[in-house]
Amino acid sequence: MYIVDNKYVLKMPLPWGNTTRRFVISNQNPPTHPNGRPFFYPEEYKGYALETHYSRDRGLKVLADLCNRLELDFEIMEV
Repeated sequence: MYIVDNKYVLKMPLPWGNTTRRFVISNQNPPTHPNGRPFFYPEEYKGYALETHYSRDRGLKVLADLCNRLELDFEIMEV
């Protein structure tokens, strides 16, 4: 929601992924990966979809890559 509402999502071509095999965020309807498969657990917001089917460790790496791409600070906080 933060990257959409603050228009950071407009700073990159979509769909975007940090590998050539999977997209992380898309504005396609329905959201699909490069191989044509649909996002497994997409979380949708205002016309954008985020792939959420990742392990915790992999999800944090993907989120860090996305924030890096958008030039946003990202820090993992252990609680």
